[in-house]
Amino acid sequence: MGANGNRRIVTPNLDRFAKEALVFDRCYPASFPTIPARADIHPGRLTFTYRGWQPLAQEEVTLAQTLHDGGYNKVIVRYGQFVQDLAQQQHVEVIDMNAPLVAVLEEAHLADPVLAEKIIPDRIHPSAAGGLVMAAAILEAWNAPAVVSEVEIDASRMRVPRREHTQITDLQKKPNLSWTQQDNALPMPFDPKDDVLALVLRSSNIVESLDQQLLKITGLVAPKYTLKIDGEEIGAWTREDLARGINLALLETPMLKQSVSVYAFSGRLHSLRMARWQGVQVALQEETSPHINEALLALDALDNELVEREKSAAVPKAHHYELLPAEQLGLPFNRGSWTRIRHR
Repeated sequence: MGANGNRRIVTPNLDRFAKEALVFDRCYPASFPTIPARADIHPGRLTFTYRGWQPLAQEEVTLAQTLHDGGYNKVIVRYGQFVQDLAQQQHVEVIDMNAPLVAVLEEAHLADPVLAEKIIPDRIHPSAAGGLVMAAAILEAWNAPAVVSEVEIDASRMRVPRREHTQITDLQKKPNLSWTQQDNALPMPFDPKDDVLALVLRSSNIVESLDQQLLKITGLVAPKYTLKIDGEEIGAWTREDLARGINLALLETPMLKQSVSVYAFSGRLHSLRMARWQGVQVALQEETSPHINEALLALDALDNELVEREKSAAVPKAHHYELLPAEQLGLPFNRGSWTRIRHR
């Protein structure tokens, strides 16, 4: 870059930023790209001789920790602001994924310092939960809708005064309130057994901004009710809770299970594409066997097949809802799973 003396490659924006920043003019990569190089940069020492191709250990002291009291994170956030200002001048869109992640890390650390370490377990690569924060920043910038579906049912008048992104049919009360509902989309595939993810959701506004599958029922008589979907008990709530509205997206519903199964296809596709790239295309690039191209074509065909299966699995289905007075089933009162999540 020009700020470092390059006379052939023009980097005016980086040069301008360098004038406002602290420049490390004697910083050199000492190891291979990716993990070893970053493992050197973060602690500021040559690590490959004793650590090899491994993530940083938790006991390794990093420059970020050393500089923290001097406002290291604030500098990175300021860098994001600089990029945003520059993008505005150039009339382009920019998405800052660092600032939201820093905010979530700070909030999560206050709530559970030990579990918060797992959001970026090797202090370089965000976990799936950390990646979610970054993905949410992109989706919010793209104005992704917050509402998966929204339904309001007036049980006393047997009508549906509000529905959004869904279809309601067969509303009846014989003797219990029931209906058929087919949403236009699925909830986010948040695994209710993932404690790190639950901490991230508690420490952010991701649920409010991206995952609202709302159900509101007014005009109920009994004090408590149990909701079943496709015959499966989802949870129990007071009539006051139901009148205020509940978010089904966080509960272990058939819709969430379908969403998680669709997400599993993404994992398989990622594994397949990494195997194609690293295991065949790169690893065997010096080989001349005609079978290499055959292998690549076969893997591409498998990729296309999995994509089609993923699309098919993602089509929303109709589900039968039934609301029963809780004492009718003799169930203890609860509010479904994931009640530990609280939004800010």
